[in-house]
Amino acid sequence: MARAAIVLARTELGALGRAMRNAPLVALVLALGACGGSAGSSSPPPASSTEASGGEAAHPHIFRVAPVGQFHAVFAPLFHAQPGEARASDACANVATLREHAVQIQAVAAPEHVEAAHWTDATAALLTRIDALAAECTSHGPNVEHELDALHEAYHLVHELSEGHDSGTPHYGG
Repeated sequence: MARAAIVLARTELGALGRAMRNAPLVALVLALGACGGSAGSSSPPPASSTEASGGEAAHPHIFRVAPVGQFHAVFAPLFHAQPGEARASDACANVATLREHAVQIQAVAAPEHVEAAHWTDATAALLTRIDALAAECTSHGPNVEHELDALHEAYHLVHELSEGHDSGTPHYGG
């Protein structure tokens, strides 16, 4: 019985030692996969933003187009807040700031590997969704939550394009 306990303890310690040796490699792989980063990029350092939402710990997002990161920094906390009156009120209070960032995004040339027409259409759609949110806020309408969802979809298309993903259809699914 004692011999079995010793063998079990050695097995567990061996597994723990292997896990500890591999932990830095696993962390690096997870970090690169989560951010879509690559080691051999010759582009300028991307802008970053930190998001904390839904009780999650803050985590960085990397943006190749700085105004997209600036938009995200304002929009993410609004969108990921608990739905309800407070979220709607906060979103309405920030419409002008969101619009300013969207205009800055629209002023940026289409990123590499992205058709200019797709970039123009996506950034125009982002502004259209912000204007629809603003109209809903001004009229104190019941559809602020719906407009936030529509704005979220428009934002993700712009974000995908800003990262050079132009397949003609959005990768974002939800």
